[in-house]
Amino acid sequence: MWVADQDGVIRFANPSAVAALGYADTSELMGKPSHQTIHYKRPDGSPYPIEECPLTRGRDAGNLVRIEEDWLVRKDGSMMPVACTAVPFEAPGGYGIAVSFTDLSIRMAAERAGRDREIAEARAAELSAGEARHRAILAAALDGVVIIDQDGCVTYLNAAAERIFGYRADQVLGRELAEVFLPPSAREAHRRGLARYLATGQTRVLDRRIEVRAVRADGSEFPAELTVTRAGLPGAFVFIGYVRDITERQQAEEDLRAARQRLKVVADEQAALRRVATLVARGAPQEEVFAVVAREVASVLGLPLVSVTRFETGGIAVAVGVWGLQTPYPVGTSWRLDEHGASGRVYHSGRSARVDYAQVPGPIVATLASEVGIRSAVAVPIIVSNRTWGAMMALSTVSQPADTEARLASFTELVATAIANAEAHQELRQLADEQAALRQVATLVAQGAEPAAVFDAVCEETGRLVGATSVNLAQFTPDEMNLTQAGWSKRGTHVPPGTRLPLDGESINALIRRSRAPARVDSYEGRSGRLAARLRELGIRSEVGAPVVVDGQMWGALIAGTDQTEPQPAETEARLASFTDLVATAIANAEAHEELKLLADEQAALRRVATLVAGGAEPRTIFDAVCEETGRLIGAAIVNLTQFNPDGTNVPLAGWSLHGNHVPPGARLPMDRQSVAAQVQRTRAPARVHSYQDMPGRLAARMRELGIRSGVGAPVIVDGSVWGALIVTTASPQPLPAGTEPRLARFADLIGTAVSNATARADLIASRARMVTASDAARRRVTRDLHDGAQQHLVSTIINLQLAQQSWSSAPERAKEYLDLALRDAGSGIDGLREIAAGIHPAILTLRGLAAALEALADRLSLPVHLDVTGQRLPEPIEASIYFFCSEALTNVVKHAQASSAWVRVAVEDDRCTIEVGDDGIGGAEARLETSGLIGLRDRMGALKGGMHISSPASSGTTLRAWLPLPHAGTGDSPRSG
Repeated sequence: MWVADQDGVIRFANPSAVAALGYADTSELMGKPSHQTIHYKRPDGSPYPIEECPLTRGRDAGNLVRIEEDWLVRKDGSMMPVACTAVPFEAPGGYGIAVSFTDLSIRMAAERAGRDREIAEARAAELSAGEARHRAILAAALDGVVIIDQDGCVTYLNAAAERIFGYRADQVLGRELAEVFLPPSAREAHRRGLARYLATGQTRVLDRRIEVRAVRADGSEFPAELTVTRAGLPGAFVFIGYVRDITERQQAEEDLRAARQRLKVVADEQAALRRVATLVARGAPQEEVFAVVAREVASVLGLPLVSVTRFETGGIAVAVGVWGLQTPYPVGTSWRLDEHGASGRVYHSGRSARVDYAQVPGPIVATLASEVGIRSAVAVPIIVSNRTWGAMMALSTVSQPADTEARLASFTELVATAIANAEAHQELRQLADEQAALRQVATLVAQGAEPAAVFDAVCEETGRLVGATSVNLAQFTPDEMNLTQAGWSKRGTHVPPGTRLPLDGESINALIRRSRAPARVDSYEGRSGRLAARLRELGIRSEVGAPVVVDGQMWGALIAGTDQTEPQPAETEARLASFTDLVATAIANAEAHEELKLLADEQAALRRVATLVAGGAEPRTIFDAVCEETGRLIGAAIVNLTQFNPDGTNVPLAGWSLHGNHVPPGARLPMDRQSVAAQVQRTRAPARVHSYQDMPGRLAARMRELGIRSGVGAPVIVDGSVWGALIVTTASPQPLPAGTEPRLARFADLIGTAVSNATARADLIASRARMVTASDAARRRVTRDLHDGAQQHLVSTIINLQLAQQSWSSAPERAKEYLDLALRDAGSGIDGLREIAAGIHPAILTLRGLAAALEALADRLSLPVHLDVTGQRLPEPIEASIYFFCSEALTNVVKHAQASSAWVRVAVEDDRCTIEVGDDGIGGAEARLETSGLIGLRDRMGALKGGMHISSPASSGTTLRAWLPLPHAGTGDSPRSG
């Protein structure tokens, strides 16, 4: 059958029509003009004008057309004889037709064979008696000829008989015909009939065409047409049998009878399909279509029970159309599908299935078997929009024919069309309602309405659209809580806005948070978690939800619940998603406005603090300003700036709070491991405590005393080390916003800069003081050395010279002794002056360089010193600084290290010079202000923009590593001057 619209375009073709016309799939016929595709030429090949086509004329006039013999064109161009009926139906702008047809090829072939046989028989009757013998011999060449004698033994077998029976003539001559050619059941009857004829001349066989069963040489039986005549020969009886194998003829006749039966079945089926198609075409309600389909299928297939079943979510089947004289499961009955029943197999596989109820367990099967006597079931899927919508089941008290699935499929296609039409109308109505609701919400979003107004509108519009009992919009907070932002319900059963419940257990909120995808809970019965318990209290049985994603981050979920036992439709998730997109847009817009305002406020606060830092304000002033600016910007309850101590405590240096309840400066607080300060110190990164409620430790207890619920901290980095932390806390149940950490870090950077600047200024002032003190001490030392050394020797020299002068004339020998003493004292004075000069700047350093000067220095020490010093000459200030650095370091080794040896390494590396002085002594040196020697060495390096590092573990010696920058070759500075 095919169906064409008012323009003659094919809109439907069942599988039988597609196969008969030689097409592979229905899609090859859909949308094509019916006459030009399958009715455009006559059997002789001449064109068949559409104006002469009775099907077209019937469609145009709206008349029923029956054609006993017509010809259709297959896909390959071959012709197919058919009988067809065209039923018109009303369509927009005219009439459409439903054409059912039957292939007449088999019937016409059988009729031709019968006519040929009758012609042959007529010709045989025309033969004259005188030509009978001659005609018999000619006929022997066409049919098998077997001649027997009066004893029933074979005396002749022609070639055709050899082919029919599979014997050679010499294998059967002389043998009894009954024993060779007849089946055992017919042998005695043949013998009795032959004996009776020989005795009485009476027979019902001679000169008549009869059909008998014969046996071939291989033992197989076959139907044969037999004509026996008695030869008119003198003497003994001779019988001639003309045999024809009629296997093919009987098969053709059987095929013809079957074709006639199939034609009747098809006609009945086509009539039933037309009735159903008429219902579908006029848009009858689904319930009526399902009931009529079940009745028609039962009538056409001769079934006691037919059921049309719809598949629901969760593996539930619902009977929507039932026909039967007796049925224990009427329309509306539902049951859970399993893998044993026919409909369950269709549900799980999407394919047709048949089952023998003797082998299927379960109460439904048992009831059908006991009350209705059902023994078998065949189920065919109802496919709507490429999904298995349900199934049509044929139930019978006997095993069902092999073609049951195909016959049911013709009806399921019409059912699917009816469902698709109804769903299309329903979807159009839903789409219109959905678009109207979305427009209302989108208008609010476009107008920049407050998020709360948008949230309330979304909940109400969503609830009315999807038919939910309640709708809630929830936000997922960083502390794993579910915060209800808005809600709507028919009877006040939604969760009130502001409710905070943990995201635990098996609630839909927890499922969406974990999966980041739409989810559904078909029943809250027995589900764990406080949120699931609250929903049970409100009477909510099941829920469907979709995530709200803002800027790629999971923000929360829109959730629709129902207090009905049936779960919500499968498309609910997709419809919720349309609204969550608008929610996300509203949130993103609101957050963008809020972030712009916060950014402007933050930049103003940062500028005010930066102005203080750039102006060199006192650290305490800067610290207080940072705490207040941070607190007001972030909306914190308390802000504290704390410094980390080596003893594992932290000391607040400044603070600010709304109610004056911040930790006062100077208090020493423990560094509990889970506290914000401890996390910041460990990770060198911002950290957060979501709740102090159950946190152990003294600090957490103090926070609870102050009413603090959560906190965020950022590290203060000074010269690459974690100096302390800037910490903000809140008393609100809601944690601080997600962007608090980066905002806090920017203020912490300003604190680090202020601390670094203050430290640098303090170090510079202290260094200058030490340099002045060292310079004064050096002058006093030179004065003391001149007074106690060279000056005394020079005074003694003058005195001895005066004594020698007085004794020159009276005691020449005595005068000579005084002169010797004067020379000795003068030499000692010169040596003293030379040592003082060497302490100020050794001459060997100027003349021979750093390596020679350090070698001379090492020779004067009381312990061995290994030298590894570059021979490259360096600028005078650098060589002098390195020399005196090494001199003072080695002097410290001799005085304090208790070392047995020392070493000095000086090397030039790219644009700087590295110096290392070490020993194998007792170690333990510390760079404190009290040990002015080491501090002086660091100051000496710092004066030339260098630095120094001390490594002095106990009992492992001390190593001083220093470096000085070297001037670039392009600066114009020469390594040596003068």
